[in-house]
Amino acid sequence: MNELSARFARSHDGNFAMMLAVFALPLVAGIGLAVDYSNVARHKRDMQYALDAATLYATREYELNGVLPTTAEVASFLEANSDVPITKVSGPVIIDEQVVITGESSYKPYFVDLLGAPVADSMQLEVAMVLDNTRSMESSGKIAGLKSAATAFLDAVFPSVNTGGNVRVAIVPFAQYVNVGTSNWSAAWLDNGGTQTPDPNWKGCIGTRGTLSDGTALSDGYPNVLFPPILNASCPQPILPLTADKALAKSVITAMVPDGTTYVADGVMWGQRVLSPGEPFTEGANPASSAKPVRKIMIVMTDGENTVSPNLPTSPDHEGSDLAMSDSWTQRACNSAKQAGIEVHTVTYGTQVPISAKNIMKRCASNPAYFYDAASTQNLVDAFSGIAKKMKVLRLTY
Repeated sequence: MNELSARFARSHDGNFAMMLAVFALPLVAGIGLAVDYSNVARHKRDMQYALDAATLYATREYELNGVLPTTAEVASFLEANSDVPITKVSGPVIIDEQVVITGESSYKPYFVDLLGAPVADSMQLEVAMVLDNTRSMESSGKIAGLKSAATAFLDAVFPSVNTGGNVRVAIVPFAQYVNVGTSNWSAAWLDNGGTQTPDPNWKGCIGTRGTLSDGTALSDGYPNVLFPPILNASCPQPILPLTADKALAKSVITAMVPDGTTYVADGVMWGQRVLSPGEPFTEGANPASSAKPVRKIMIVMTDGENTVSPNLPTSPDHEGSDLAMSDSWTQRACNSAKQAGIEVHTVTYGTQVPISAKNIMKRCASNPAYFYDAASTQNLVDAFSGIAKKMKVLRLTY
């Protein structure tokens, strides 16, 4: 042992220095990322404290005077009381009997920029694009506008080199139904009646499982409750599960054809299912076991209001006319997605969207600032671009 130590001390071949150089950068990078994440958490906490204080201030003013303070007054309050800069303040407004204030704050990572590594590479990003493909999208060039906006969105969110598939996108076209693809006829989660040969009358449409009260329709769980195929029904393009292939995602968007009536809740429910790690679609990462942080985002776009509902308890099809139930289930589906940790952005498109439908979409969003009302194609492009920017920049939003 003494001889070995002596030889190590006499060595001049530089191996130790070379090995130190090899491992130094990854070591510094790891420490730097840890520091940046710690700073982000602190920044997020400080911002939350400030917005909470501003909300209490606005609520107190309303209780005392019957009038909410102005946005400028709230911004001044935040400037005086926040340890972090908060910009784009909106509100206060009252939603569901609660005072809501929103704002944005940016954190510039020091070590990540120093090392030249994009922030997106340090996390997994999964996006479900839930897109209205109903017959009304034929009018005023709306389907062409949607294709342009959605394609530009893909160009914005996919990096030039998608290292390790860190960015993945699913496409969920919806109308009266969604289409899970006829290749899933033999899937364990489909109620095919024990027949392995696909029914030629099935185009991929899926109805509502369960009953009005058992909660399975709006849940991503209950694998023992099978999904009913709907025969002789018109479906939109099949769902594209999460993929890192931008060209494939673009091809699905290009192939979209408007047809059928509107049931938004179905699109939202299947949007959650494509982001989930459990069946029926299993491509979603499990945040609990993922090696990287996982951010799951759903974008819901519609040009109108619900026009049909599930036909329960008579049938699992969507030929019903209880639109109050459809609106309620749309909100419940949105709540389910948000409770699952999915960040929901919503967009209404066109000039014929009723106020009631806009309000549903506004409540569906994770944050009032995540709702976009796009009257024109350019507005839609801008809305999708705004969502992409929120995803690409390390920004904390409440």
